[in-house]
Amino acid sequence: MQSCGDYAPVTHRHGLSESLVVDIDTDHRLGRFTAWNDGSCVLEVMDARDGHYVLNERMDLSGSAALVAAFQVFLLQMACR
Repeated sequence: MQSCGDYAPVTHRHGLSESLVVDIDTDHRLGRFTAWNDGSCVLEVMDARDGHYVLNERMDLSGSAALVAAFQVFLLQMACR
């Protein structure tokens, strides 16, 4: 596993919705974690070599513990330690 280094979440506001986005790019994986204020999130991880999805999943979250767990799944698929 490799370190994904520092990553900064970015907040986006569009009308009534607000999202938190984390983009991480490594030599082997490209990833985006997006969480919305409605309690849903999308985890996207692609193989940088062939462009195929390793993970492309939408989840409904039930609180901050579920958000942390979803982000840990994302980091695991990004092969981050």
